[in-house]
Amino acid sequence: MVFREKDMQRGAFITVQGIDGTGKTETVHALVCELARRGATVQNYDVYKLHDTANQYEPIKKWVETHATMPAQFDFHLVSMVYHSKTIMRLLADGQTVVRSRYIEDVYAHYTYLGVPGVHERICAAFFLRPDLRVILTLPEEIRRERITCRGVLDAKDKEAKTPGSRLDFFERFLLYTAQGMLNNGRAMIIDTSIVSVEEVVERILACLEEHGLIA
Repeated sequence: MVFREKDMQRGAFITVQGIDGTGKTETVHALVCELARRGATVQNYDVYKLHDTANQYEPIKKWVETHATMPAQFDFHLVSMVYHSKTIMRLLADGQTVVRSRYIEDVYAHYTYLGVPGVHERICAAFFLRPDLRVILTLPEEIRRERITCRGVLDAKDKEAKTPGSRLDFFERFLLYTAQGMLNNGRAMIIDTSIVSVEEVVERILACLEEHGLIA
């Protein structure tokens, strides 16, 4: 993957990743709220993309995921992620800090697990903005299952278990592996959300951003 290093004149880009149930949505919301409270101009990209009228991909996403072949779905998600990367670059250039859940690693892991040919080569040949900080959330499976069950009505995806060799196990291992090389330089954090509250997760993220000069 081709990345651009952070231009210190722009805002910071933070991703919060992990398998379902680890607390991504809640963490993104709480982090955005705290950054805004501290005076930052900040964008929750998970919300922003739903109202981006220039985005031609979001309106047809469900149809593609339901009707297209797996290779065609990969093609769609790849070009969609390139679009999102460029959109995030524009927001950052305007001085906004951008926080989002999921990123290109999610696409990479999903279609690699499914055995779609050419995933590695095509992702490596594309352009994606490097996050200034990647936060990987983890959670023991028994606690994750309790949290998901508390949501109420469950679909087939919610009922998946993280067992050895499963899709979720592969996905989490992939995210952790890709983050390992960035832990020492402050580019990544791995947080077990079973032992800290959302507020504590946010404080850890903010402390890391401050330590590395990514926010004032």
